Amino acid sequence: MSVSDLFQPLTLLHGPPMRNRFMLAPLTNQQSGYDGTASEYDHQWMEQLAQGGYALIQTCATTVEAGGIAFVRQLGIHSDAHLPGLTRIATSIRDGGGLSAVQLHHAGHRANPILGGIPAPASSYTVPGVRAISTEVVERIRDSFITAAKRAQMAGFDGVAVHGAFGWILSEFLSPELNDRPRSLWRQYGKPGAADDRGDRRHPARLQS
Repeated sequence: MSVSDLFQPLTLLHGPPMRNRFMLAPLTNQQSGYDGTASEYDHQWMEQLAQGGYALIQTCATTVEAGGIAFVRQLGIHSDAHLPGLTRIATSIRDGGGLSAVQLHHAGHRANPILGGIPAPASSYTVPGVRAISTEVVERIRDSFITAAKRAQMAGFDGVAVHGAFGWILSEFLSPELNDRPRSLWRQYGKPGAADDRGDRRHPARLQS
């Protein structure tokens, strides 16, 4: 691909085409309300980026559960109360000619208790005094991701990105070092056996269900 191609439209498998090949990656800004609502700063920043010519703009890591918060003043999408601010952001990006996406996030074992976060590890030893989450909690968090994606659609965003890096909840399940959950907890996610002793690693894929 040549440099000139960066300014050419890009047709995606689904949804509207991107006006060029420039995309804003999610950036932690910590400028939302303390309850996760989008602030005026959030809105103005996204509006300026859209007017500046980005084809696809993603929000910062946005909490799918109040207990999954990692940062002070982190943007939220875990409540219908967040919809008005998110809708305003999505509308401004669209009016500026860009596509928009919300990055869905749960901090897992790195959830910050000081901010009301509830550590939710895949392992029983990543956080002292905290046990690996049960299958019921896994399914609740899965449903929270799905509900958050539906809220993003309701707000008018063109898509979502699922944050699976940096040791947050999804990458915990992918790591054989962090995911030490017993067979009684992960068996339903994969057949037991030497070739599939980490069936629980299928958990991120279950978000698609």
